[in-house]
Amino acid sequence: MTITQAPDMNQVMETLARSRPVFHSESDFKHALSWQVQSEHPAMRVRQEVGNLIEGLDRRYVDIWFPDSGTAVELKYRTTPAAIQLDDEYFDLKGQGATLIGRYDFWHDVARLEGSVMSGRAQQAYAIFLTNDHLYWDPGRPNTYDSEFRIHEGREVTATLAWAPKTGSGTKKDREAPLTLRGAYRTHWVEYSKPQGRGNTRFRYLLLHVSNQMADRGSEKERVGGM
Repeated sequence: MTITQAPDMNQVMETLARSRPVFHSESDFKHALSWQVQSEHPAMRVRQEVGNLIEGLDRRYVDIWFPDSGTAVELKYRTTPAAIQLDDEYFDLKGQGATLIGRYDFWHDVARLEGSVMSGRAQQAYAIFLTNDHLYWDPGRPNTYDSEFRIHEGREVTATLAWAPKTGSGTKKDREAPLTLRGAYRTHWVEYSKPQGRGNTRFRYLLLHVSNQMADRGSEKERVGGM
């Protein structure tokens, strides 16, 4: 039997948090999420690192692809220092810093996914950002170099995003180009987990839905809540 309906990604994240409240790396997160979907829907085809879905951009593959429903998923997992013990498994999370770059890369994912949907190569897509770094969901100081790329709680984002005029070349190296978004988004952070440990152990995620109805945009959590 062919499954044409995409999994509910918020439900997947909620379920995944119970068995995997923390991950060693972004690759670990990607594998675990793929496995969760496959476990819940054995007949659904789940693929990773699929190419030829993004047209005209250098990075031409997506993290997870559900071919039956034409759904693409891009993931980000950014951490600050934390030491967490779960049963016999130890998680030593490093501080990745560079939140300016993390924000830019997330919106770059969204722009790429929009291109995939608009070209017809995907029917819809999701961008998911999971982190224990509060600097992503907190507003922070205004008028910074990366103000237009901010993803803090409740921000409404649309149009073209660019670095502030005096941003240094080192800060934006390999990421100089402005990002143009076709859709409009409102950021909403969802609690993921808070395992016991040392350091920052509160994890939250941001999930944006890119649909083929370009006027129907925003966080998937709010869209589902409004149905």
